[in-house]
Amino acid sequence: MKDIVIHCSFESDMFQHCGLKELYASINQVFTMDPSFPGAPSLFIHFPNLEDWNTEYRTPTPTISMDVIAKDVARYCPLLKGLHTGTGGDITKDLLLQVFRNLSTIVVSYKILSADIVTAILSHHNTLEHLMTFIPHDGFLESDNVPALTDQLQHSRRAIDLLPQLCTKLKLLCLSLHEMHIDEIEQVTWGCKGLEALHIRIHGLNTKEKIDRTIQLWRDGRAKSTALKDGAGALQCDTSIEARVARHLLRFEKLRKIWLGHKIRTINGPL
Repeated sequence: MKDIVIHCSFESDMFQHCGLKELYASINQVFTMDPSFPGAPSLFIHFPNLEDWNTEYRTPTPTISMDVIAKDVARYCPLLKGLHTGTGGDITKDLLLQVFRNLSTIVVSYKILSADIVTAILSHHNTLEHLMTFIPHDGFLESDNVPALTDQLQHSRRAIDLLPQLCTKLKLLCLSLHEMHIDEIEQVTWGCKGLEALHIRIHGLNTKEKIDRTIQLWRDGRAKSTALKDGAGALQCDTSIEARVARHLLRFEKLRKIWLGHKIRTINGPL
């Protein structure tokens, strides 16, 4: 019997997992080439329908160039529009600027946010729908205690505040360690009119009682006349920080889920 010889090409005969849409793997894991196959493509060749790539938290420094990553992403994973990355600032910036175009989801570490990273994120402002930072630990958002803010990145605060102004397609903005100031919020316009979920801290809303009152004012405003959504009526006369934040929240008619430092609050069903 003659030996059967099968000739495989990486481009056409590689086994593909067409159902896999989310991948958890570091950059080095994806691009570790088999030394017995010089020029072998990355693992991306196996996942033509990949939509989200999680490079894992505190991933090691990659040993592959951004040009190679960009080439393989474009060639093998045309549907890849979500990036979850725990890499350092320079690597994250390069991924956002050199590898990806038109991302719809970006998840990064809050500690690396800077003017440069914000600029890199804003390069996706026309398509970005979900922008999040990693939370410190499981259960953080559901804690009974209002967490103290120890690292507020004050030097980058104004840059970070540009994100809801310029990313007009945002549906979900979760910056749970970022503190905004209502005085500054009231002076600008957030362009993300279709916002559905918001996780931020507001300077001065530092107790459960203040946060709870803010949420209640928001809920009451949603349940009443549409005039209240624009800050009319009794709420307009209230100058407390709780009322000012509630008036801002009422500008977003699709907003259903809010976290201001004390448990996630949700409004369900049509309004």
